[in-house]
Amino acid sequence: MKTDNFISFFIVCGFFTGLISGVFKFDDPFMIIGFTLFTTFVFYILIHIAIVNFIDEKKLGSKSFDKRSYEIITNEIIKELEYREARMSKIIDSVDNELELIQNQTRKNLRKKNAKAA
Repeated sequence: MKTDNFISFFIVCGFFTGLISGVFKFDDPFMIIGFTLFTTFVFYILIHIAIVNFIDEKKLGSKSFDKRSYEIITNEIIKELEYREARMSKIIDSVDNELELIQNQTRKNLRKKNAKAA
């Protein structure tokens, strides 16, 4: 998880914690706002201290995208798809040819029947 996400999460937590605590402690709206801002600031500082001490930014970004292996795998998949497409085209063409032959034979048979009937 990125450090920006930690910071944003703790800022929101600090805001709502300060707001709820301020509503329960104070009656004056300015004191509620002040307490909320102070609590949010404290949470902001605490998460930055925690990130500096406990999260190593170098390790988070060290996992890189292996472009070469991705391209090799993608090219293999593309070749396989092209091969399958060529096979399907041959099958479809042969089926079309067979259908054409059947239709031609049916037409010839109908013509012969019509010629005999006339």
